Amino acid sequence: MQKIVMSSELITICENASLKNVDVDDDLGSHMPAGLRQTLDELVSQITPKILINLSKVHHIYSMAIDALVGTLRGLKRQDGDLKIFGLATNIERPFDLVGGACLVRIYDSERDARNDF
Repeated sequence: MQKIVMSSELITICENASLKNVDVDDDLGSHMPAGLRQTLDELVSQITPKILINLSKVHHIYSMAIDALVGTLRGLKRQDGDLKIFGLATNIERPFDLVGGACLVRIYDSERDARNDF
């Protein structure tokens, strides 16, 4: 398991063959998207075909963070990969819907459901 700490936020990346599970352990406010995008861009550059993002501990999300997730999905699709999100709290479903992220990124209730859909 590889852990990456960015300022006060913690992102944990667990590797399992062709799948990387990214646990975001803090809110994705205005200060977080650049670090999140950098971390996700590094995963895409490593030709990681499957990425699961756990947002169960995220209670606030800004549109720039959603943009980072959608941008990562687009990069993965160019490599025949995919990105799935699970654990989305009810209160951050609305921001996803407002910026169109829910139409582009597949969102699941559980990690098992997301894994099974790859």
